[in-house]
Amino acid sequence: MKHVSLGGLDVPRLGLGAMPMSAYYTGAGSDDAESVRTVHRALDLGVTHIDTAEVYGPFTDEELVGRALKGRRDQVVPATKSGGGISHSGREGVGPDSSPAQIALAWLLAQGDDIAPIPGTKRVSRVEENSAADGIELTADQIARLNDLTPAAGGRHDDIGMAVIDR
Repeated sequence: MKHVSLGGLDVPRLGLGAMPMSAYYTGAGSDDAESVRTVHRALDLGVTHIDTAEVYGPFTDEELVGRALKGRRDQVVPATKSGGGISHSGREGVGPDSSPAQIALAWLLAQGDDIAPIPGTKRVSRVEENSAADGIELTADQIARLNDLTPAAGGRHDDIGMAVIDR
């Protein structure tokens, strides 16, 4: 995994967002064992920048991540919060096995050496998919075509989710 410097802190170019493991998503908190395996697999893949926050749960996400990191804490940089061409699917021209999520992450990584996305997941398969985005090198033409896509519209979360975020 390639690394970048964020404010002088050496972190991998991709992190792991732990919020889906215990809060706000369908099935959150329903499979702690899979979440722990996901954290372990992330570490094995070099994804050592892990994001959690006390508001996720509340507190349950930090506790879950803490259990997952037992004996491996020194491998992690924790993050937290206080208070050819590319088709619409993102696959064409990049590689037949590249997922839309990988293309989105590759595009983010191409925006500069001071960017380190932290996609959230609670599944081993998704952390493997996300970490593979670090190996995708988009061409200038591919980046330009992605930049020209119609912007997303609508809210990021439903009204209840936004109320939690906008307190």
